[in-house]
Amino acid sequence: MRGISKYDLVMVRWLDTLMYDGWTLPESFGQPENEEMRSVGYFIESGDRYISISSMIHLENGNIIKINQITHIPKKSVLEVRKIKS
Repeated sequence: MRGISKYDLVMVRWLDTLMYDGWTLPESFGQPENEEMRSVGYFIESGDRYISISSMIHLENGNIIKINQITHIPKKSVLEVRKIKS
């Protein structure tokens, strides 16, 4: 990701999947609106298929020791990745 480094705080805008529960007639099924999501976290990496962010980082003496709650967002669903803070 251009201009984004590991552990930068980022906001990712992405499209989520939608599912409707229950039986319905095929003719009454309409096209859903896009469900845009926003996730904020610490940028971990951008792989071939996913962008990975972490909700929490553990610091000791200013050094990152551990990361927690990793979210992998499929790149094909990503609309934007914006750096919030370095």
